[in-house]
Amino acid sequence: MKYTVYSKDNCPQCVKAKSMIDSAGGTYEEVNVPRDIDAIDFMEKFNGVRSMPYIIAPNGNEFNINQLEISLRLNILGEL
Repeated sequence: MKYTVYSKDNCPQCVKAKSMIDSAGGTYEEVNVPRDIDAIDFMEKFNGVRSMPYIIAPNGNEFNINQLEISLRLNILGEL
């Protein structure tokens, strides 16, 4: 399961998201805003998203940190 994690420097929630994915046995590609993608380009690509981290699951679902945590817990319990 490979996730895409859009993150930024000095972001505790970004670190937490990556740790949760690691703990669930998933893998991720990290995209740093603004190092890997310009902030304006990010906002145009994901209209309305203004917080980090922003996560895209292997199936294309998009999550913020709270939604990711719930999704991983349900998946770990075998309910997805």
